[in-house]
Amino acid sequence: MRDMEPRTAGGRSLVLCVDDEASILSSLERLLKREPYVLRTTRKPMDVLGWLREEEVGLVISDQKMPEMMGTDLLDRVHQISPATARMLLTGYPGSSMVLKSSLLGIQAMFDKPWDDEALKRTIRAILHLQVAKVDPRIDKEDAS
Repeated sequence: MRDMEPRTAGGRSLVLCVDDEASILSSLERLLKREPYVLRTTRKPMDVLGWLREEEVGLVISDQKMPEMMGTDLLDRVHQISPATARMLLTGYPGSSMVLKSSLLGIQAMFDKPWDDEALKRTIRAILHLQVAKVDPRIDKEDAS
């Protein structure tokens, strides 16, 4: 288990997205390509776990229903490997049990498919801002000025 702050890639946070549907990953890539972080996508949950062991990751965004592994199970393993990494769930099957499970696992955000583009971008930025603020407490103080 690693208990380190998220490392940045070239000064920018690394965000991993996993979804078994290539079209969803393509949509996320188009939507997030101009955002101030590095985005890496995959269709395989095990890729995410491997990358987490190799480098610091600011945020993992996972689909819930995938053939290899449920998103909540993946995000629980993400937390075990890298507790400092934030976690977000995308689901095409929203419901109160999913919200409860996400909350119990400490998942920072959950979005239904289809998502609101601007809300998703704002939420990712806010989560990453909090990640950086944990590492450098001056960040929040500077924003308050």
